[in-house]
Amino acid sequence: MAKRFSATVARGAELADAVVTIGGRTVALDVMTLRSRAPGRTGVIKPRLRFDKVALGLVARLRTALQGLVPDGRTIVVTVTAPIRVPAKTAAAIEGEVHRLLANRARPARLRAMSHRNQVQVRIVPGGTRRTSKVIGFVHNPDSEPSVLIELTRRLLACLGSGRRPCSESAGERGLIVADEKGLLPLETYRSVCSQLGIGAVFERLLLVLPSGRIESLQ
Repeated sequence: MAKRFSATVARGAELADAVVTIGGRTVALDVMTLRSRAPGRTGVIKPRLRFDKVALGLVARLRTALQGLVPDGRTIVVTVTAPIRVPAKTAAAIEGEVHRLLANRARPARLRAMSHRNQVQVRIVPGGTRRTSKVIGFVHNPDSEPSVLIELTRRLLACLGSGRRPCSESAGERGLIVADEKGLLPLETYRSVCSQLGIGAVFERLLLVLPSGRIESLQ
């Protein structure tokens, strides 16, 4: 990273994993490493996201319907397999299940179900701020396991609430580096997760380091 941006690096101590100076600007960096898929699923196909009109419409409807229901400090993650044949009915069924999850605290904050021939997962995970989205959704190819999407979301939310002092107290910007050691997800998937969460409101710089060493922006 230092070589790529001609930066000066110092250890971050309690502030961050590292502090770099790039072109006279100081950035406190957190580093998150995504190492493995769900346990025991070594041969799972990467979940590629769908961005067609039906998929985007379903996610937008879920976000509009559920955003105001989620308690502070929680985020709902929904994954749905494609193709979605009856989007309105599928969305309504998911909304009903989320309502039940939120109403019954005794139940686990997760769900696996079939809805109109689509596999659906719902997870209520800890984390989030007033500046990030409380509901995110993914429509993905059916021959894959979406657990890595949920894990990525959970890890990103954990970075937001890492307990470190805000960068603005002693450094100009806050940044996040995501290191994908195994090539678990396509670049566009990382960008979609970050965009939906809105973590660009917290981290001014978002970078992905791929197994080849290539560095990509996630903004």
